[in-house]
Amino acid sequence: MFCHQLESLIHLVLPGLLEEGALGTDTYEETDTNELARAHRLQRVKEILRPFILRRLKEEVAKELIPKTQEKRIVAMSESQKAQYDAAVEAARNERRRAREAASSKSDSHPTGASPPPALNNTKVKALFVHLRKIANHPLLVRSRYGDEEIAEISDVCHRRGVFGHEATLAKVESHVKSLSDFDLHQLCGEQGHLSNLCLSPAAFSGAAKTSALVDLLATIKAKGSRPLIFSQWKIVLDILEWVLREKGHRFVRLDGSTDVHQRQQICDAYNKPGSEIFCFLLSTRAGGQGLNLTGADTVIIHDCDFNPQIDRQAEDRCHRLGQSRPVTVHRLVTAGTVDERIVQIAERKLDLDAAVLSDTKVMAAEESKAMHSIIEDLLG
Repeated sequence: MFCHQLESLIHLVLPGLLEEGALGTDTYEETDTNELARAHRLQRVKEILRPFILRRLKEEVAKELIPKTQEKRIVAMSESQKAQYDAAVEAARNERRRAREAASSKSDSHPTGASPPPALNNTKVKALFVHLRKIANHPLLVRSRYGDEEIAEISDVCHRRGVFGHEATLAKVESHVKSLSDFDLHQLCGEQGHLSNLCLSPAAFSGAAKTSALVDLLATIKAKGSRPLIFSQWKIVLDILEWVLREKGHRFVRLDGSTDVHQRQQICDAYNKPGSEIFCFLLSTRAGGQGLNLTGADTVIIHDCDFNPQIDRQAEDRCHRLGQSRPVTVHRLVTAGTVDERIVQIAERKLDLDAAVLSDTKVMAAEESKAMHSIIEDLLG
């Protein structure tokens, strides 16, 4: 994939410079066991890129930058969260099994026109992946706690009050309510006084592995006198974290894509102000990950990592920049045994590829030296 994308860019800049497939197959593969062949391909790509790329790392041009430490926190799911995740995986397996059995039965009845078992289409794959990722991040991002009776009661009240418009029929209201997540339903019940008895208890919010780990981490950060930036890719996750922060008594501000442009600088200034009592800053990774100077914080918490590691790196650098006077620590929260963990693994491989293809020789040598020191330290205890 990487080589094909690279070839396309070079063809755009200088048509005819390379023949089709000149860079070979993918430059980096998990299954590639031939180290010499891989090293040869990497070297070829670097030689081709050399005339086109002038790269300077900020560590090279900004010597006064404070050190930045990376920590990956792999957290285990709670029993209820794991049961919900496993049930979703098993349901998907059963659906695929039924589709294969139906295809097999059809091919048996029409042997001349036999066809291979149907594969999951892109839409289904994406929907399942997002569903599993939601559960891994927080079970309240899907619907499991509100049953049919609660849905019927919520739909009836919303229909009578015209919450979704007086022209909406009961059937349409119920269809919409069924599509909402547990957290959305919790908020809806809170907004309608007659449904407040259906609101979720505080225990439902702290039941997720990441949320529990975040609460403990924030207590440690606060005790040290540090202040964190908390990034998530999803606004609904920020909504949940807002609820948790209020419950724990933490003062915070928030910035996401819906924040007014004129208010953004005011929010940042209030947070960076010397002596500010604002402890946390909640940000969406895309809206708050670029262009902001937030040196008032010295800790970054990436709640859910991006497939593109450079997106998260941009988020980290909101506080790791010139003007920062304290060492910066970056915490990545990863739910063990889920698609969440696989995303992080892929992102780490992309960073390895980035270092192998684009990094300066001196930088790569320094990284190798650090790795060798780490290995020896482990060996010698």
